[in-house]
Amino acid sequence: MQKQLKDLELKFISVVSGIQSNVNQRFADIMKKLDYLSLQPSFSLPPQVQQFLYHPFPTSQQNNHQPNNVRERGNGYRGRGGIRYLKV
Repeated sequence: MQKQLKDLELKFISVVSGIQSNVNQRFADIMKKLDYLSLQPSFSLPPQVQQFLYHPFPTSQQNNHQPNNVRERGNGYRGRGGIRYLKV
């Protein structure tokens, strides 16, 4: 009985230490990712990013007719429409 308890204790200790090392590794990976992400905003300031995201909307609304023209011309730009509906 004493030997079985000792074996169980050794197995338990090995399992716990394996879990602990796995947790430590994952924690280290998460901390590395957090460090990497915290460096990202310093490269481009948030207002510049917002201007870049919201600025093109007026121009994209002006250019709304281009996809229709491209599709009617029969080019393959929009899926397979250009192959099916070629103008002869």
